[in-house]
Amino acid sequence: MSYRTRRLLRRSIIVLLWLALIGLLVWGCWMIWIQRYVVYTRDGVKIDMDRSTVDIAGEIAKPPAPRDPVSIYFTPKEDITDAGTKLYQILGYYIPTDALLHDIAAVSSQVDLLSAGSAVMIDLKSIYGNFFYSTKINGAPIAESINTKMVDNIIKKLIDDEYYTIARIPAFREMDFETTACLADEEGYPWHDEEYCVWLDPTDDRTMAYLIQICNELRNLGFDEVVFCEFRFPDSSNYVFESDLTKDQALAETAAALVSTCTADGFAVSFEGDSKFVLPEGPSRLYIDGVSPEQAASVAAAIPVTDPVANIVFKATSNDTRYNDYSALRLMDVGQYAEE
Repeated sequence: MSYRTRRLLRRSIIVLLWLALIGLLVWGCWMIWIQRYVVYTRDGVKIDMDRSTVDIAGEIAKPPAPRDPVSIYFTPKEDITDAGTKLYQILGYYIPTDALLHDIAAVSSQVDLLSAGSAVMIDLKSIYGNFFYSTKINGAPIAESINTKMVDNIIKKLIDDEYYTIARIPAFREMDFETTACLADEEGYPWHDEEYCVWLDPTDDRTMAYLIQICNELRNLGFDEVVFCEFRFPDSSNYVFESDLTKDQALAETAAALVSTCTADGFAVSFEGDSKFVLPEGPSRLYIDGVSPEQAASVAAAIPVTDPVANIVFKATSNDTRYNDYSALRLMDVGQYAEE
């Protein structure tokens, strides 16, 4: 390559570099200038040349006002039970699985705002058999999706600060269990529902021993009451239940055995069900979900219990005061927002 050609090539490269630098500078300036016309909407970002952010008046955001302390209805704990023989009205809050799963830090913060002596029910086991706290029951699975250490701390605070503490436990629905303790299909294999859960046979001795073991552990932890939900047979006709008892009789006998065996030292055994569920004799409550405030009185009147105010607990859907004619528990966030 000749000298003249190399010189021409060098000059061309220098000119191109200068042009690229100038183009980059112009592009940068244009991007800075065009920013004033960038508009952010719910549908995305667009450029509106007819509207400049320079002309948009704004105002300085103000920090939110501090929240007032949460108002809690409660009955002093020493008045709720009398050595496990008599129950009194309870009014308080309910901590569901979803709250523990998705925002356990908020649950812990809200517990800090409650007044000592309030009634608080907390889910402590899933329908799949996983426990939400550090259970010592041999072979019991611990939930991996929930921070069990934080649940342990919440339980400790509830008990140390003398809340009336209620543990909610699914009774017969599990992910896995010994074959002979489960309801079976026609071929003798464990029957599974649509969630692939097995259902324990209420008449099996091992089912009873398992539920009693749970009650004893919760009582030793300091809980005042356990509520067994899913205390029923599955809604299906595809399983086999072989017994001299009808299904209603089997549930009634199991409930009576749990109450007579596990209630002691102020510890009550209760059940979640509909208005047709018959409570056994002894210190026990019926927890009912999905009843509107205007139906509360008629539903309570139709349930044969000794004391409707103490023996019937509505899982209330609002802060409507008509629930307060009986015992009632509200979702913790519902109660808080309604009273702010």
